[in-house]
Amino acid sequence: MKNMNRIIKRLRKAVDGSEKVSVDKLVEQITEIRKHHDVLAITGKPEEHSWRGVYNASKNFFPENLLAIDHRFSKNIYSEKELESICRTIAGSRFERVIFSGYSDCIRVLIQKLHQLKAGVDLLLIYHGSLSQHADNHADAAYLKEVLGLAQQKIIHRIGFVKKGLSETLNKITGIDSHFLINIGNEYDGVKTQTLSGLHVG
Repeated sequence: MKNMNRIIKRLRKAVDGSEKVSVDKLVEQITEIRKHHDVLAITGKPEEHSWRGVYNASKNFFPENLLAIDHRFSKNIYSEKELESICRTIAGSRFERVIFSGYSDCIRVLIQKLHQLKAGVDLLLIYHGSLSQHADNHADAAYLKEVLGLAQQKIIHRIGFVKKGLSETLNKITGIDSHFLINIGNEYDGVKTQTLSGLHVG
């Protein structure tokens, strides 16, 4: 019974967002990263098996300047006021580039708000999905469509794809400027990755 109560309590916290990292803590992390880096990378925080691969790849790309945002199964759990505070901190820190690794509801809002604030920072995005997974996952397919739309509107300045062949295919179909990235390294090993085709992300 005690174990069941703990499980129920954890589920309730997951639903209402009470276990999320506070905005004050995120602001502190952003400020600390800016002291040492001109580039800020943002990804989703791993939750159970969700986002684990994306987070590990992001950690390999950006071992020292990565900010992990809480979510619940890719859904945003922060209020408008909290997201506004995060974006204003990023804008005020005057990063040269902000790179989003992965895409979700929360990341969509951050991209849109930073664009609306006219922060004067280049917004880039790394997309980790593949076309094959979209055949069975309509949500992922919708996310890719959104990402391509943001690129066509010049809200996202450049996209990097980690799946071989995807950038070439989408460049021909949509006319966007995207590039293929090679993700090298093991989990949390801090190995730097090689970027190809002119996508300089860090």
